[in-house]
Amino acid sequence: MISRYVLPFFLKRFINNVQDRANQQYQKQQQPNVKVGETIIDKKPNTNNQSNNSVGEYVDYEEVE
Repeated sequence: MISRYVLPFFLKRFINNVQDRANQQYQKQQQPNVKVGETIIDKKPNTNNQSNNSVGEYVDYEEVE
């Protein structure tokens, strides 16, 4: 009989705590600590400068009449 009232109370409290923590983490990600005029680079761009060798070589040509 007691668990009918106590268990939902603790379950609701646990869910609220988890939800509050998730909201706090989300807000921290949305508001980074940035000073005015400061530049932030999140990651270095991926530099894959490999040529596609399966296509072949490029050959200059002149049109002959």
